[in-house]
Amino acid sequence: MKTVKSLVLLALIGASVVACKKGEDDPFLSLRTRDARISGEWKLESYSSKDIQILTYNLQADTIYYESFDFDGDNEIYYYVDTASSDYESIEVDYTMTIEKDGSYTQTTDYLYGQSVTSGNWWWSNDGKNKTKISFDDSDHAYEVRELRNDKLVITRNYSNEITVDSLQSNLLRSYTEKRSYSKVK
Repeated sequence: MKTVKSLVLLALIGASVVACKKGEDDPFLSLRTRDARISGEWKLESYSSKDIQILTYNLQADTIYYESFDFDGDNEIYYYVDTASSDYESIEVDYTMTIEKDGSYTQTTDYLYGQSVTSGNWWWSNDGKNKTKISFDDSDHAYEVRELRNDKLVITRNYSNEITVDSLQSNLLRSYTEKRSYSKVK
């Protein structure tokens, strides 16, 4: 009987310190907080983005612009198409991002021809309790944290907007989607 009471007490204590599922693909239960899980060094494993823009002038489609980036863990493939030109490029690249508990981050991109380093601040974009959106200094739009495990991070963002200039009878429609998957280095 004493063992059963001890197990029940242990379960109640454990439930009070366990972080529950927040993101769509999060683990059901985790013994680590979202702050603890997101902190550390992350290696980008896959990345995909699509940016479509349509410019109309005098109510007719004038320019159509499509850009995409795909990354498979080793190579980044870039596509660009508009009404006047197109481009395709594939380069070997390595991305890492270190997220610190103090709210700072550093993103490092290693190319064959050099390195790019971006540093700044990150924060949870929605209320402190949910912690399902994350923002970085270098981005205008927050990322949805779809999956956050001790060793895996998946973030996405989707947005669209329309800009109208009535005096020119022109419109710019834009649709953007992005998904990034990381694995924890340490």
